[in-house]
This record gives sequence, C-alpha cells and structure tokens, in this order.
Amino acid sequence: MGAGLTITALAGIGPLIRMIIESETTGIASWVGGVLFIPSLALALGTLSRTHRLFQAVYLPLWYTVANGLPIFDYMGALRDSSELAAAQPPVTMTVAAVLLAIVFATGTLRRYSRD
Repeated sequence: MGAGLTITALAGIGPLIRMIIESETTGIASWVGGVLFIPSLALALGTLSRTHRLFQAVYLPLWYTVANGLPIFDYMGALRDSSELAAAQPPVTMTVAAVLLAIVFATGTLRRYSRD
C-alpha cells in the first residue's frame, strides 16, 4: 500500500502544489481522498480477486468518467465547483477508501482462519 500511495502522490504533486498556493482546501481534501482511494481500490480488488485484472477493468472506466468531465464519482476532485456535490465528494471518497481497506483486512483475516 505504501508504494501505491507514494506513486499516486508523486503523480499528482503538481496540482497539489497549485492548490496549496491558492489555499484551495476543498481541492486539497479531494487530492488526499484520491491519493487514498486509488491504492485502496487496487489493494481491495486485488485481494478479493487475487489478480490485478479486476482493478484494471474497474479503474479504467472510473478514470474515463473523470477525464471526460462526467461527475459520477469524482474521486480526484478534478471537477470541483461550488455545488454541494463537490463539497461532499472528499469525505465520500475518504470513507470509500477506508471501507475498501477494512474489506482488505477482513478478507485477509477470514482467509487465515479458513486455513486453520
């Protein structure tokens, strides 16, 4: 998970610096949510399916919606505006990331106990 967080953070460091300079707190919160969400999604889907292919199949459409301006689930905060939806997005993204990590830990625990 640490490597995924590092790579994700480094890939988005440019926008983070801009948001820090402009004091965009919603943007910074969205950035943190995205940095937590992407590796959490990869880890959860990889743990559940035991392959990287499921993450590749799920992440590409998610990325495509954001890249094309569709605010279905703006996990990167790229489509921020002044609406309530934009303000609610960072906590939702962080909550989803936390739930995904909980799924990973629960799956690992259940698999260990099922072997015994």
